Amino acid sequence: RVLAFTLAGFPVKGDGSSADTDIHVMMNMDWNDLDFDIPKVDGRRWHRAIDTGAPAPSDIHPRGHEPLWEGDTYTVKNRSIVVLISKP
Repeated sequence: RVLAFTLAGFPVKGDGSSADTDIHVMMNMDWNDLDFDIPKVDGRRWHRAIDTGAPAPSDIHPRGHEPLWEGDTYTVKNRSIVVLISKP
């Protein structure tokens, strides 16, 4: 009933670092709110793009206006999906 995965950005620099955006998706189809661990990405920080459990207009943020998420975990509401994106 739950799934989380990260799609890593394409490494475009010779040192293996990524200039592309990483995407972390957390899906909670359970009846309870659940805490998900947030992966660490060197030199990048996570920003919340989508949280279908949040009230509008805080559920989907326009590109370039995603709020910073600084925690190590994220509580995903029941029957909701959260998408985080990484930025340098």
